[in-house]
Amino acid sequence: MRLSVPAIWDRPLLERLDAARVAEVYGKLQHDVVGGGRDAAMLPAITEGALADHVDLAHQHGLKFNYLLNATCLGNVEWTADGAARIRALLDWLAAIGVDGVTVATPYLLDVVKRHYPFDVELSVRTNVDTPMKARFWQDQGVDQITIPFDSNRDFRLLRELRRAVTCRLQVVANLMCVFQCAIQHFHALAGNHASQDQGARGSAYYVHTCEADRLTDPGRYLSACWIRPEDMTVYAELGMDRLKLVDRMMTADRLGRVVDAYAAQRYEGNLLDLLYLTDRPVHLDNRKLDGFLAFFRAGKCPADCARCDYCATVARDALTVAEGYRERALVMLGRGREAALATTLAPRAG
Repeated sequence: MRLSVPAIWDRPLLERLDAARVAEVYGKLQHDVVGGGRDAAMLPAITEGALADHVDLAHQHGLKFNYLLNATCLGNVEWTADGAARIRALLDWLAAIGVDGVTVATPYLLDVVKRHYPFDVELSVRTNVDTPMKARFWQDQGVDQITIPFDSNRDFRLLRELRRAVTCRLQVVANLMCVFQCAIQHFHALAGNHASQDQGARGSAYYVHTCEADRLTDPGRYLSACWIRPEDMTVYAELGMDRLKLVDRMMTADRLGRVVDAYAAQRYEGNLLDLLYLTDRPVHLDNRKLDGFLAFFRAGKCPADCARCDYCATVARDALTVAEGYRERALVMLGRGREAALATTLAPRAG
């Protein structure tokens, strides 16, 4: 399996990527007419000229560049003459600067790209391709790669079925800390979509605060999150997965470099959360105590309903440690953060 690595516009980091292990880097402008999965305010700034230079630098080092057009909602601007013209202008520019591929999340964008541009087209994880029928539909529409929903990372029966169903590339996301079967994931994603669009409003940390509180309240959630350890990459390669996507575009170069090195080496010593969170926390998940953890899922024992199973919670009691007092302090701060996010919307209206 080759890696897909975030572009954070750091030249030294890009220059040390090994093209034998890394297939592409991916990223986008902070905001454009289409938008993506992250709030523009949380991303490193990049000008059009600097992005074009980064694409050229990637090519010099044997890497391809994938531009994200992965919003699932464009606010219907795509159906207006002005909106369609702005989208075409963006695609024309991407072609002119030598972008190799784009990631899309709507049938409209896929159709436009396949009709008019030579890009390799990757389908976003946000399209939720979790059945063979969905996979075949998108392959028939012309996608070159499908990114599988991270909630499906440990459903090995489904992964085998998806591999049998299509011949296009399949990609799994390795190091997201999203809560398993998160009930508000769709809304969080939409908030990021609109907060990275030219016409959109800034998003909020409301959703992040909610999920982090969920993990601290139920430590088993740290384990049930469907991350893939560097040591388990071979399991997914044997299933026929072609690429492993790493996040996050909001990481520092030092942090992301550590993530890339761990997955390139297929081993990491220490706290697995170093590879999953943007910054350090006084929470430690001993990666060595997770050797063999995946066997339970490979055997098909996970019911995909944490209320009926305590496997992850049991492993957490041995492998996870939280600094004394941190859980209580953090829950208070997270609660305040959610209230602050709601404050303006809940304020009494004048008159």
